[in-house]
Amino acid sequence: MIDMNTLAKRIVAGLKEFLGVQHVIEADQPGKKPRYPFVAFKWISVIPEDGNLRKTKSAVPSADPRWDKDVEYRYVSNPVLVLSLTVFDSADSIKIHQLCQRAHSWFTIPELGPDYLRPLEVVVLGTTPITARDTVLAEEIERRQGFDVRLQVVDVVEVVVPTIERVVINGKTVDLEKE
Repeated sequence: MIDMNTLAKRIVAGLKEFLGVQHVIEADQPGKKPRYPFVAFKWISVIPEDGNLRKTKSAVPSADPRWDKDVEYRYVSNPVLVLSLTVFDSADSIKIHQLCQRAHSWFTIPELGPDYLRPLEVVVLGTTPITARDTVLAEEIERRQGFDVRLQVVDVVEVVVPTIERVVINGKTVDLEKE
């Protein structure tokens, strides 16, 4: 399965270091907002890969001590994840432009985010343009700018099937362990 937690932690660490901000958080959390400026992210979708679900089969040691081997099926695919990032600030429109452009650059410049995410077998497929996402909060405007990122990941699902222990032949049960 896709380890979303490890991927999110890696993105947070990389962005915090590159942007020099104190907070890169998951969006829509309860509680107080962090001090401005900060970056929030939200997973928008997981898009299954069209077509190619690669399947392999191999013998693995059995979990049951009575048997030597079980069968493991591995299903490998490359789904696309869409991550939405928004930079927040209270009033400084120049600062938010610069910060959002730097965040965008982190995902688009190969030697930055794409290289940083490579150990997790993540490929940055592309980013959308930066757009204004400002909102009015009571009597003040909260400056927001953001963009979405398309990431392709490797998803592996392993299924272990126990070996056959007994069969029924013409109504008679044959225990293979004793045969």
